[in-house]
Amino acid sequence: MAAQWFPGEGRNADDETFLSRLRTRARKEGLVDVSPEETAVLVSSTGYSDLVISVRPPGLPVTGPAPVLQAGYTDDDGHLYLLGGWETFGFVLDPPTFFEPAPPAATPADLADSAFDWLAEQLRRPVRQLEFPALVGGVQVRWQFADTSEELCRLGAWPRRRRLASWEERVR
Repeated sequence: MAAQWFPGEGRNADDETFLSRLRTRARKEGLVDVSPEETAVLVSSTGYSDLVISVRPPGLPVTGPAPVLQAGYTDDDGHLYLLGGWETFGFVLDPPTFFEPAPPAATPADLADSAFDWLAEQLRRPVRQLEFPALVGGVQVRWQFADTSEELCRLGAWPRRRRLASWEERVR
């Protein structure tokens, strides 16, 4: 039996509609190079969102700080908002990016389409892995977007005041 995309349950019919649309699109279109096992449903206890889903991008670290993509939606006084962001240390949407409010007639399925498109866009961005020999042995590693140099996460201490003597770069 094939693994399910975004395994888990929503808390109400709107959540299930959101998840159903995400699962349908992922099954039909695929989600870049992600497999179903790299997706999850999270329940936010932060009050930011009614439902949050998580995607672990392939090719990035799976131990220690591991960047994951998260997206969700919230209903604030009858207005739906899509939320998303990269998270590294296991929190839920911390901090979230609030996208523009959805049009008044938007449904959770519409938000799921927007979330899916945003996830696919983020997963297509090239990621650069920088490795640098540590002063005390070992390797320091940093992952960043190749197009903006925005840092996703790092392992080990990263030198801040001295010049990089040698480093290796790989792009996902």
